Amino acid sequence: MSKTEFKATEYWKDCLSTALIGTDRRSPTAPKGEHPLVQLLQSLDWEQPASALLSATSAMTQYQAVGTPSANRNALDITSSEATVVTLSESDVIPCCSRRISKYLGITLSDYTEAAAELLELIASAGQRVPPKWLPTLLTLGTNKPHLQPLIVAVLGNRGRWLAAQNPAWQYGCILSAAIPKKTDDSEDDDAELLALQQQWEMGARSERRLALRQWRTIDPSSAREALAEGWKRESLRDREAFITALSPQLSLADEPFLEAALSDRASKIKRYAADLLATLPNSRLCQRAAERIKPFIQIHNRGEQLTIDVALPEKYDTTWAKDSIQRKSQNGEGERAGWLRQMLGSVPLSTWDVDPEAVVRAAIVHEWREPLINGWATAVGRQRSHRWATAWLHHCGIYTLDEKILKALLSLLSPQEREHYLRSQLPTKANDQNLAHWLRLIAQDNQRWNFEFSRLILAELMKLLRRKPKYGDLFSPPITLAMSLHPGIAPEATTKVEKLLQTQVPTRAWQKFLDRFMGLLNHRWQIYQVFANSS
Repeated sequence: MSKTEFKATEYWKDCLSTALIGTDRRSPTAPKGEHPLVQLLQSLDWEQPASALLSATSAMTQYQAVGTPSANRNALDITSSEATVVTLSESDVIPCCSRRISKYLGITLSDYTEAAAELLELIASAGQRVPPKWLPTLLTLGTNKPHLQPLIVAVLGNRGRWLAAQNPAWQYGCILSAAIPKKTDDSEDDDAELLALQQQWEMGARSERRLALRQWRTIDPSSAREALAEGWKRESLRDREAFITALSPQLSLADEPFLEAALSDRASKIKRYAADLLATLPNSRLCQRAAERIKPFIQIHNRGEQLTIDVALPEKYDTTWAKDSIQRKSQNGEGERAGWLRQMLGSVPLSTWDVDPEAVVRAAIVHEWREPLINGWATAVGRQRSHRWATAWLHHCGIYTLDEKILKALLSLLSPQEREHYLRSQLPTKANDQNLAHWLRLIAQDNQRWNFEFSRLILAELMKLLRRKPKYGDLFSPPITLAMSLHPGIAPEATTKVEKLLQTQVPTRAWQKFLDRFMGLLNHRWQIYQVFANSS
């Protein structure tokens, strides 16, 4: 084999495959040839196959990262006679999941990735790990779907965490593993976890640094913020935009000086995000400025049933408002002056008003400036996460009054039982396809998983919509979220009802596509739960 004929990628994949299967089942061997990398691999002690294989995989990973030796001689000297020896991963003490669960994991990863979070939660709850053969696919999935990363790390096992360390794209497996609380009181373990996150913050790529910073915030918010502030001015614009979003965990007034400084950043995205974070802290200077700013424009008189709201829209835009990210231009056809009022109101501390929320809502919904009042106040409620104000707003406004984004934020403040009770009360009583579709979209928000009884009601309403064969193909476009929201035990009943419906009418192409995906995912979830129920 000549120096240019060594197929590095194939050999690297073969190393990983052997590592996953196990050296006891496949004997690894050194490649042949005169390529400098081949000579390095040949120098390993292949009489110790496990150690040699790990060292070979590490060398190959570095080779893949830096490119050919001639172009990157300073980055990786592969002609060195000394090879870096990789420490063997610890043996897994956590049992691997069963073959049947492994089968459904494979189907999930190939056809129903929407159900991955639920399946990973079930595996972790059972105190199990995923089989080695699915580790590369699972780790790659986490790079594309960051919200799955904590769930993936929980079921990797030691071999999976070792594998994550071999690929820069999978580094989240190491970062999140370092932040997982250990069942020990040993402060040295805590220091080691924090040190691992600090090193990743200093040396990782942008995505890795952002993840490390976010995890660091959950352990030591102050030191994480100080590390960000120390190098803030040296970070690129894209990095600053990525890193400031990592401050949301454990947000407190201790973060205010840094965020106040960020309000003067030259990037509008950074200024807006800093303002949004400060608006969630009622005692912040931004919120106090908002309370003073709103005084000339909103006055509340009387209390209880006699409460009234006087509104005077701002006459012109004050350039000092820009610091707190009050936008000059209107949005979605909203008048400029009304938009300024809405934005101001969204940052005012709720304690400023010192009134019964119910009375404020009743007065706002009949006011001539109801739109900026309702959406501005509701925004403040969502930011400050007041359950008392949220219940008042939802009770009087209904699902067709509030902006859908604001409505979802308010619903998130309710307990699952309260949310179900509210959505039951908002079920359309008349045959209006648009309203029913809107109700179903709220049902399916954020993959909320409903109990069996409520799922049966939801299914009945969905069947009503299907029987009426609405003309709008996109009337209910998210079949995935609805299928994930229903209790999986409803799948047999749903199958029977859909089959009966299809015997009497032919669905449109759009509805057939919806039904195929909806029923496929719902039945897949049901089969997974059956497997876990039988295994337990």
